[in-house]
Amino acid sequence: MLNKQEITVQVPSDAASIYLNATPEERQQIDTKIAIILKSSTRTREEAVAKIQQTMDEISAEAERRGLTPEILESLLKDE
Repeated sequence: MLNKQEITVQVPSDAASIYLNATPEERQQIDTKIAIILKSSTRTREEAVAKIQQTMDEISAEAERRGLTPEILESLLKDE
């Protein structure tokens, strides 16, 4: 079994909402993508950060595509 450590990453609120409401399988896919980005030895730190930002932007775009509005997001965040 691989050693794992939990980290905290600051992301846009809509990306956080999507992650928090994702299925366990979807969360695992996101976690795996982020781990791959961070572990990549061919990327500079700046490239890795840019790739993570791109991934978070894609999550945000998917949230919007699914109909997440700023009002719905605010309501979801108040409920937590």
